[in-house]
Amino acid sequence: PLPPTSGAEELPWRVAGEVLNTYIIVERGETVFFIDKHAAHERMNFDRMKAEGYAPMAQTLLTPVVCRLSPAQRDVLLSQIGQYHRERGNTVLLVSHSMEDIGRTADRLLVMSGGHKQFLAPTREVFSHGEELESMGLRVPQITKIMQELIKLGVPVDPATLTVEGAVKQLIPFFKERGGSKDAV
Repeated sequence: PLPPTSGAEELPWRVAGEVLNTYIIVERGETVFFIDKHAAHERMNFDRMKAEGYAPMAQTLLTPVVCRLSPAQRDVLLSQIGQYHRERGNTVLLVSHSMEDIGRTADRLLVMSGGHKQFLAPTREVFSHGEELESMGLRVPQITKIMQELIKLGVPVDPATLTVEGAVKQLIPFFKERGGSKDAV
């Protein structure tokens, strides 16, 4: 629910776009809303039935809940979300401030800036645009940033590396080839 506002403070709504023919993206001031078209349609039907004098039963829609998890709990939860997605083939919309979690979990990313879609692509492709993402106020996973800095130093690594494990697999041969020297870069 939105906080009450007086008529003078009320900001106009602006439709910014649509994602995957499922969500309507709406801006109001500095806030962006993702509206599930199916849920909105169900709500309209519910309100219409109530207005016609029926007493429809209500179902609670999913609402975001903020919870604090330990790193182990987070890993278990993300693993279960991934397993659910693989087994059922359902789309999972994951919103997180942890780019490391997003990098390990998401297949595709939607990046919006200024109410406009900047990227809708596989995760590795989006994170390979580190400097562009940072210019929008976003960041890439720390290991991705490190790998992109190593490229600037001439180290032949993948700029879209998303995990420490992936970085290690690339860097071990590089350092072995140079005799394990700490001055290899």
